[in-house]
Amino acid sequence: MNKVKFLVCNINDAFPADINELIFKKVQQNAAESIQKMYYLRVKINLDAFIIFNRVFPGSGYYNVAPGKLHNINKLIAFYGTRIRYSFIQEPGIWIDTLTDVINRCGHFQNFHINNAYFIINRVKTSNYIFRRTSIPYWENL
Repeated sequence: MNKVKFLVCNINDAFPADINELIFKKVQQNAAESIQKMYYLRVKINLDAFIIFNRVFPGSGYYNVAPGKLHNINKLIAFYGTRIRYSFIQEPGIWIDTLTDVINRCGHFQNFHINNAYFIINRVKTSNYIFRRTSIPYWENL
């Protein structure tokens, strides 16, 4: 007998077996839903960060950055740098290219916190299982 099922079914011996079975099914269903929700929320944080980094600089052409907007960019990078779930990133090459683009467009400003962007890039690299094992940036060959 499963440990969880054993614990749930032995909550009250006075309950009939069918009621214990209903309780166990409800516990299983709630556990599965909570795991799905947790995974979705972790991936959602990454998706939000990626979309925001792409919206900062749409397209690949030259884009002027207003000095007032630079403060917001610094805040966004610092905020998401601590909240991104790096182990959930599936395409590290796209993340690295996007952040490198942000660095190339803002790096010449004195007020730009370039270390925060490099921190995210390094975490994306080192959190990737294949890169961690081989030290080969395989996404450059795709």
